[in-house]
Amino acid sequence: MIISFFSCLDEKVGFPFYSLSLAHALEKQGATVNIVQAPKRKSMFRFFRLGNRMNMADAALIQHEYSFFSDNRIPILFPFLSLLHFAVLLSRLTIPTVVTVHEVMSSHITNPAKRFAARLFLRFFSSVLNRCHRIIVHTDRFRDILVRHGADEHRVLFVPHPFPPPAQPSVRVNEAVHNFRQSQDLEHKTILSIFGFVHARKGYEIALAAIKNLDNCVLLIAGGPHENAKTYYDKLLTMIADQGMQDKVRILQYIDEKDMDTVMFSTDIFLIPYLEAPGSGSLCRMSVYHKPLVATDIPTVRELKERGFGAELCKPGDSHGLREAILNILNNETRKNQLIHETDRFIEEHSYESYARFLLTILKA
Repeated sequence: MIISFFSCLDEKVGFPFYSLSLAHALEKQGATVNIVQAPKRKSMFRFFRLGNRMNMADAALIQHEYSFFSDNRIPILFPFLSLLHFAVLLSRLTIPTVVTVHEVMSSHITNPAKRFAARLFLRFFSSVLNRCHRIIVHTDRFRDILVRHGADEHRVLFVPHPFPPPAQPSVRVNEAVHNFRQSQDLEHKTILSIFGFVHARKGYEIALAAIKNLDNCVLLIAGGPHENAKTYYDKLLTMIADQGMQDKVRILQYIDEKDMDTVMFSTDIFLIPYLEAPGSGSLCRMSVYHKPLVATDIPTVRELKERGFGAELCKPGDSHGLREAILNILNNETRKNQLIHETDRFIEEHSYESYARFLLTILKA
C-alpha cells in the first residue's frame, strides 16, 4: 500500500518525531510512505495542488494541527482560514483518507462573541471532517467535542497517543549523563524536569512554588519557548529572577535529538504540572525513560491513568499538592517502582508499531 502522509517536519512545532516515527512504523508493516510537507506559505492554490499530488497513492493520512493550514496570526481569522485551506485539500482527495486531529479548540469560553465564533468554527470543522473515511483523536474529550458539534460518531475514533520504544541507557549515554550533571553543577541534586516547548498552559509557576523549599532539588526546564509563547517565556525568566530561584532552575532551550537521551536519563522525576493539554507528545517522550512521573489530574492524563498509565496525580494549579506528590515518590521506593512498571507496561501496548497496524487496517477497510 502506498500512503500519502501529510504532516509538518518543522522542529518549531514539535511534530517531526511523531511524523517520522509513525512513517517508519508504517514502512515496517510493508507500506510505502510518501511524506507531503505542509507548505511554509499557505494559500488555496498550494493546498489545491498538494491535494492533487496526494492522490497518487492508495490512501491518504493527514496530520491536522491548525498552524499546518494557516500562517495568519489574527485571532479570529486564523482558525477559519486554516479550515478553508484544510477543506480545499480534502476536496481534491479521491482516495480513502484518515485524518488525525491533534488539537480541538474548546467552546467553553466566557466571552459571548468568542464563544459564538468557537461554536460556529467547530460546526464547520466537524462538517468538513465528515468527508474523511476516519477521524482519529488522541484524547476522548476531543472526540466528545467533535461529535457534539456534528462529526459522525462512527467516524471519530479515540486512540491514545502512540509511544516510542522504551529507551535503554548505553555506556556512552551513562558517561554523557555524568558529564551533563557535572557541567550543570547537578552531581548530587535531584533533577525534576519539565520537558518540551515552554508554554503558559504547562504550569511552570506551580512547579516553581512547589520546589522552592524542597532541599537538594533543581527544576530543569528542558525546552525553549514555543513560537506563540515568547512573551510568556520572558515573564517566566523575570519570575525566576524575582523569586531568587536562579540556583534552583536550569533552562536548556531546544534540545537536539542527539542530546535527548542524555537529558532524559539525567532526570530523576518528570513533572507534568499542566493546566491543560491536548494529547501530549512531550508526555509520551518522557514516559519511555523508566522514570516516575508526577502530573496534574487533567483530562488528558486522567484518560491514560484510567487505562493503566503510571503517574502520581495532584490537583491542577495546586503547588502544595505537587510538592507532596514529589515527596511521596522521593520517600517511597516501592511507589516509585510501581509507577515505572505501570508506565512501561502501558507504552508497550500503545507503541507506534501497534498504532501503524491499526491505521493500515482502517485504511484498507
